[in-house]
Amino acid sequence: MFVAKGIVAILVAIVWAVGWMRIFGRAGHSSWYGLLMVVPLVNVVLWLWFAFGEQWPIQRAHALAASRVTQ
Repeated sequence: MFVAKGIVAILVAIVWAVGWMRIFGRAGHSSWYGLLMVVPLVNVVLWLWFAFGEQWPIQRAHALAASRVTQ
């Protein structure tokens, strides 16, 4: 019984990390930050940094491309 719960917990952690890896990658950050989302307390700090950081790398790239088009 305990082994089954452990396996389920590991699978949930893997799915959670892969999901966050995709989110970080699409936002322009390193996908490896997603692995830190399974570490308690580190995930809260990383989430706050991700949510309230200055500007996402993808936004900087988009602004740069838009400025090149208007020139």
